[in-house]
Amino acid sequence: MPHEFFPLLDSPELVRRILEYQSYLGAVLEGHVNLQLEFTVKEMLGSANVTLDDLKYGCAVIPIFDMSNHKRKCAHTTTALEGGDDVSVVIGEDVEADTELCYPYTPDMRDDHGVLNYGFLPDPEDPPRLLQVDHPEYSPSDSNKPLSEEPFEADSADGYLSEMDRLTQLLDDLQQVDSNFDAAAWPAPGTDYVFDMLMGLKHRRREAIRYEVARLASKLEALSAGRQEL
Repeated sequence: MPHEFFPLLDSPELVRRILEYQSYLGAVLEGHVNLQLEFTVKEMLGSANVTLDDLKYGCAVIPIFDMSNHKRKCAHTTTALEGGDDVSVVIGEDVEADTELCYPYTPDMRDDHGVLNYGFLPDPEDPPRLLQVDHPEYSPSDSNKPLSEEPFEADSADGYLSEMDRLTQLLDDLQQVDSNFDAAAWPAPGTDYVFDMLMGLKHRRREAIRYEVARLASKLEALSAGRQEL
């Protein structure tokens, strides 16, 4: 991702992860992590002159070839990870003629994971899901840790209040960022893929937080009503 787009991420943590991964790509290119790789750059490319920009471009086209038919929830699977030279699609439900087939990716993938790791914004969810970095279980020290797909639940009203306060403060901070947004400083909508993707991520992030705050408020209201009945 071009560094000039970093301000649109609204997250130092997301920027940190991008820079960390770009540093890793540089280390791959220089041969500093060969012992971690199944095949090294030199083994794959021989004496071809490859720059870091070439490597970034190669990673950037992955969504075109690898993710174009991926869905988070899809009844079909593939044999891609079973070895061999052929890949088959295993149909999990009836399909009509001329239907484009999907196949699943990581079922817990969230919007920021799709943007950072694959360069695309996954299909919208209903109800919306919090970004990975906004999830209550997310830890910067273990950014790949699986996160619960179950809605947040607390043992007490204080637990719900604490999570509501966290998300409300986050939303307030993001709305302050939005109030200072200068559209004239950015590409026109529809003219730049990365810009459009990140603006879509911005919108979804805020919608997911608003939804979760409203859900937690409803939980609190139900708890309060239950105590009053007692």
